[in-house]
Amino acid sequence: MNRWGKEMLKSITSIATVLFYIGCSSIDFKEDTIQNSGNSVNVQQAPSKNSKYLLVYNDTSSNINNGVSSNIGIPYRPIGNNNSSVIEEETFKEDIKEKIGNMLMVGFFGTTVSQEMCNDIRDYNLGGVILFDYNPIDKSKPKNIYSKAQLKKLTEQLRSCSKDGKLLIAVDQEGGKVQRLKSKYGFYGKFPKAGIVSRSSDDKVRYIYRQMAMELDEVGINFNLAPVVDLAINKNNVVIYKLGRSFGSSPQKVAHYASIFMDEMKNYGIITSAKHFPGHGSSLGDTHQGFVDVTNSWKEIELEPYRLLNYNRKLDTVMVAHVFNRNIDPEYPATLSKKNN
Repeated sequence: MNRWGKEMLKSITSIATVLFYIGCSSIDFKEDTIQNSGNSVNVQQAPSKNSKYLLVYNDTSSNINNGVSSNIGIPYRPIGNNNSSVIEEETFKEDIKEKIGNMLMVGFFGTTVSQEMCNDIRDYNLGGVILFDYNPIDKSKPKNIYSKAQLKKLTEQLRSCSKDGKLLIAVDQEGGKVQRLKSKYGFYGKFPKAGIVSRSSDDKVRYIYRQMAMELDEVGINFNLAPVVDLAINKNNVVIYKLGRSFGSSPQKVAHYASIFMDEMKNYGIITSAKHFPGHGSSLGDTHQGFVDVTNSWKEIELEPYRLLNYNRKLDTVMVAHVFNRNIDPEYPATLSKKNN
């Protein structure tokens, strides 16, 4: 495992790094302090020495209706010598384990839910799962998706495994090249790419994304890892520009069509994720294939769609890209850097 891999593992186990932000916030859990950007933090004194929770985090930046809790209780450990006022260490460890698990979204192989996977969802209080159709290990078999009926049953099984039935179940459904629900599985599968959508009327765009949201909702998907809000500013970019995944080069235009996308998803209880922060449109490489350095190509204007969407309270979550910019952080890529907060 390379140095970055070790750092990522360390970050997850210490709850020091969050790779996606619910409500566009970042929370840095430390033993004595809680740091939060963009939201209110309400610290309350425990009413008695036996109280279990001390701090409540109130997410005020977005309205997420589909099972995302906006109140997070942090285990309270009173200071003192009275044993009756100290929560058992095992209970504390269990609380922390569940807090960590709730921050993770995992992938798995299978078109049904194994007992082992179900146990992991419940025991670790996993926040979500991500589903794919393509199987990179055995191309002759689907990874998670092969039909409408199968996918609907799979999401029902997954949801029943979570303690409260509010598991986030995600796919990448942008339209164009990136759509997991394909025609060959019985889905529509012909939603246009962003570059084409942006040449349509607003009414047409709303119709397109309404149909997409309806199809996702029908099979139990409640988290769409889209839209792309990268700017089409580099004609040599192979992963955004050449695939037509961007709504355009103007931040205002990108934010406009992304807002329509997000609104239609929310109408069906589906949360979204703006990607790929802090900007992938100027890159030359593909972060799915390896290290991508944007130090000499990245422009600050690439942040503007996020600012506009956040100002208009459209953002549910933000997906961070594995890009490296030494002008922002000389050591770590965006996914591991605290300087992106």
